[in-house]
Amino acid sequence: MPADHRRPVARAIAIAAAENSRRRAIGLAFNCAAAALLLAVLAATAIAVI
Repeated sequence: MPADHRRPVARAIAIAAAENSRRRAIGLAFNCAAAALLLAVLAATAIAVI
């Protein structure tokens, strides 16, 4: 019986961990996209100056 009581808690923890991982992955992807955009702007500026 105790295992039955722990299962929903373990499931909730697993769901929370998956949500946190997804949130971190989205944040990392957004940061990478922002960095790539910044580098593109810098490259375009360097090419325009030269």
